[in-house]
This record gives sequence, C-alpha cells and structure tokens, in this order.
Amino acid sequence: MTLTLTLTLTTGKLLTVFGERDENVDCMNRIKNPLAPPKRRGLDGLEVEWNHDEFGYIKLRRYLPPRVRDVMRYHSLRELKYIVAPEWYKNQPRQAHSEMDADLHVEVTPEEVAALNRRMDASDLERGKFVAHFAYFDAQSKMETEEIPVIDYAEVQQLILAYFPDGRIDW
Repeated sequence: MTLTLTLTLTTGKLLTVFGERDENVDCMNRIKNPLAPPKRRGLDGLEVEWNHDEFGYIKLRRYLPPRVRDVMRYHSLRELKYIVAPEWYKNQPRQAHSEMDADLHVEVTPEEVAALNRRMDASDLERGKFVAHFAYFDAQSKMETEEIPVIDYAEVQQLILAYFPDGRIDW
C-alpha cells in the first residue's frame, strides 16, 4: 500500500512540476456519461475524464500488480462509492457544504446509480471496494496549497530502481 500511495502521489506531483495544467492533475475523476450505453462492462469499461490517475495507469500498468493498477487508475473516481455501495446514495446531502466538499461531492441520480451497478459483476465490486478503501485514506491526506512541492529526485530514482526492471520505466 505504501508503494501504491508513493507512486500515485509522485506521478501526480511530477505532472505538476513538468507543467501539466492543474485541472488535469489535481482533480477528482468523473465518469463522462453514466447513462450512456457502455462499450464494455465493468470498471474497465467506464469512460472517465483524464487526470493523473489515468496518466499513472497508462505509464505504469505493465509493471504493477492488478490491485495496484486498480488503485492507481480509480482512486479519485468520485462515483466509485455509488458503484461499491449503492445504498450510500440514499443518505447523502443533496449539495456540498464547503469548497472541499464541492471537490469531493458529485450529484448522481438514482438512474445513474442503477445504470452503473448493472455494468458491474462481483469481481468489479470486489476490486472497487479495495480501491474505495484506499481512496478514503488518500482523500484524508490532501492539503490545498499553491506551492509546488520539492521533489527529491534521488528518492524517486530509488523507488524506480527498487520496483522496476533494470531501474527503467519506458515512457
């Protein structure tokens, strides 16, 4: 789990450092159209907005075990809680109470919840629950700032050397 968190956070931060726009990096993911007929079933069939989740997934998927790939790809998918726990929808406030809530809050209709859940099988739900567990702790670790973090490139290189063949990631 520590490797997952480090890879995910580092990937997002590196995108910012290298000039990617904040709205593509520091945002929550959304499903583009939950009511559209899916091209594929399951979590992997969801059409989502692009952000650091998808960037990290595309770049690192061939090196990572399935659960880590899932966490990297879906950890900030706001609708995930409605997929893994549709009953969660029933008790939620209809509008956000603060700016932070607005970033995490998403309006999802009962029809969208039902449509999303019809796409999933038991293995998708199991995968989604694992990701949702991680996402909860990831969300608790956020802090809004205008500062660009200092990246210890030697530490990043050590992570790459420790977990990737020959210490290389093919970008």
